[in-house]
Amino acid sequence: MDSRKSTLIRWGWGSLSLVLAWSGIFELTVLLSNNRTAAAPQAELQVCLSGCPYTSIQSAVDAADTGAVIKIATGWYTGVSARSGITQLVYLSKTVTLQGGYTTTNWMIPYPLTQPTILDAQYQGRVFYLTGNITPTLAGLHITGGNAAGLGGNSSLAPSDVGGGLYIASTRAILSQNKIYRNWAGHGGGVFVYNSRATLVQNTVISNTAQAFGGGVALDTSAAVLTGNHIITNTAWSSGGGVYLRSSPARLDDNVIESNYGNSGGGVHLYISHATLADNLIKGNTAAYYGGGVYMQYSSATLATNVIRSNRVTHNVYSAGGGVYASGNPLTSTANTVTFNQAHKGGGLYLTDNSGSFLNTNVITANQAHEGGGLYLYGGPATLQGNVIASNTALTNGGGIFIIQAFAPKLINTMIVDNHAGQYGSGVYVWGTASWGILQFVHTTFAQNTGGDGSGLHLAMLGEATYSQVALTNTILVSQTVGVTVAQGCRATLTATLWGGAEWGNLYDYDGPGDVIIGAPSLEEEPGFIHPARGNYHIGYASGARNSGINAGITTDIDGEARPAENDYDLGADEFYATPLMATREISGPGLYDFGDIGARLYFTHAGTLKAVTVTLVYTYPTRQTPHHALPRNYSITAEGSGFTGTLTLAYTNEDLAQEAIADESSLQLYRFDPGSRTWQPYASTVNAAANLVTATSVNEFSVWAIGTQEHAPHLVALYHLSTVAIAPWVFLCLTGLAIWLHCRLNYAHPSSAE
Repeated sequence: MDSRKSTLIRWGWGSLSLVLAWSGIFELTVLLSNNRTAAAPQAELQVCLSGCPYTSIQSAVDAADTGAVIKIATGWYTGVSARSGITQLVYLSKTVTLQGGYTTTNWMIPYPLTQPTILDAQYQGRVFYLTGNITPTLAGLHITGGNAAGLGGNSSLAPSDVGGGLYIASTRAILSQNKIYRNWAGHGGGVFVYNSRATLVQNTVISNTAQAFGGGVALDTSAAVLTGNHIITNTAWSSGGGVYLRSSPARLDDNVIESNYGNSGGGVHLYISHATLADNLIKGNTAAYYGGGVYMQYSSATLATNVIRSNRVTHNVYSAGGGVYASGNPLTSTANTVTFNQAHKGGGLYLTDNSGSFLNTNVITANQAHEGGGLYLYGGPATLQGNVIASNTALTNGGGIFIIQAFAPKLINTMIVDNHAGQYGSGVYVWGTASWGILQFVHTTFAQNTGGDGSGLHLAMLGEATYSQVALTNTILVSQTVGVTVAQGCRATLTATLWGGAEWGNLYDYDGPGDVIIGAPSLEEEPGFIHPARGNYHIGYASGARNSGINAGITTDIDGEARPAENDYDLGADEFYATPLMATREISGPGLYDFGDIGARLYFTHAGTLKAVTVTLVYTYPTRQTPHHALPRNYSITAEGSGFTGTLTLAYTNEDLAQEAIADESSLQLYRFDPGSRTWQPYASTVNAAANLVTATSVNEFSVWAIGTQEHAPHLVALYHLSTVAIAPWVFLCLTGLAIWLHCRLNYAHPSSAE
């Protein structure tokens, strides 16, 4: 019963003696009391299974005025009814709010998770039918057992038995924090939205089924917004296991679309829909044929900052686009992570017949396919800019990228690294371009692609008449069995190329009977990558790619930083900037702390109690004040606090001595860079030749430290602000870089206040 009504009733009967005493008008008091107990329309209505003015949701909806709030107590609500030949549990054609999760003793705050309000149509009809020029809100409800069989509905799809859980037609409905599960329809097993600007926020749509399209949610001609929903384990036996869009310029933001199934578009299927998908997690979905994660046909859609992960297409021969399949209209894909997806063609992405697709700053990594492990590009003048294609696998051709009949695509600022192919084109396989123009690679980094013929780039004939033409400008092409393989009738033109040297050299820079034209400059030098073992193929201070390129009209690099940074353009995808790379770790005890972000490790040991401390390690590059011939690295170590004295020990190796031609180890000493005078100052130190260590005591300078002699350049390590936090007497740290390891030991004397 409405608590306000019970109060009014108590007031009426409790006042009876006063009314009788004052006026003797007993009939008036009875009349007022009877009026207050009637179930008349009002601003707030309460529904429960028994004891309330309304025991069915439909009766409360029918009684409510526009703008009313209908509060529904926890319980299991069943019982469909027919209206205009349509069967459902609730027919809604007015702007009201339905909120579940209350109890009959608490109508103030709903708790829909622990006090579920379950609306179950028991497969005898839909749960909700919403229609008209209205803006209703449904919140905190469990919507289940809906069945749209034989119920039709407005739709451009056939058959038209749509919306098992909810059918929303021509409304501006708001669905918030509902659980929509185990519903069935021809289209839109959980929710079908037609010609509506509906908003779905933080709902869970789980285990619904569509005979054809949209197992979880189907949008038809609707500019709907889906934000923060979990759309999980839904099934569409045709398309769009999780979400299906037809002619719908919708927005999908920050949703989790996971473990859904459809023949195409296991997670999301777009058809003639210029939609935007941003910040979604599209994970673990399955399609039989196309688009395990996302399928797009004739849809100029935008994908931005999504994670598209571990989706797959299962058919052994005809499947394509494990992560994304796009056909027809151009795709715009920006800053997405496409990883661990699988298909027969295009493990990460499959683009076909696209006119002007644009892929920008995506990371396409660890995908797998029979052809085109990371990306399969079929036709269309696509532009790829600032993408990382790394660690993908093709069982046959095109470990990173497979390109066929490409209409003059252009790849700019691309890293194609660590991919693997079973046969040809470990990095990229190109199969026919001539009839459609020249394929261009500008500022590309090819490195360490393996398997099969071991080619960074493989050009092949498509039939007898269609050959491949490729132009590469400002390229790093290193550590391949073959840099470029060119088949008969094909042509590769390279201008400004770094082929590597020493351990980074190719076994063969180029091979094959086709034409290879090499223009200057052509360099056999080290690429000087910062930390390739951890996938960091940015170039360092000592890279032979620095200032070795030409002006190719590209004004930014893969990170969006301006080109050129110095006097001339750098080769490859990255432009060198002397910007520190920083990593922070919480040090709470002895042991090894990995600063792999910047290629270093930190060891701590101690002889007492070690309190927690935050240590930041910064990898920078030498300035003009760096000693001549010093290695191009500079480590800074910072921690909270200041005012320490300690013992600093730097290590060197016999290889360092040989490299610098130092015969007398006793001449080694530590140097400190004085930022005031901008000079290197010797510091009193001792040498342990047996252990290859140089030690200085009473160290309290927050500056750059290095090993050297008066005639030979120090190797650099920077030490800043190592703290007064109570670190026990000995702290031993080891920094490993590209060619030298440094290892430091500090003994702290702290003021008593630090305790």
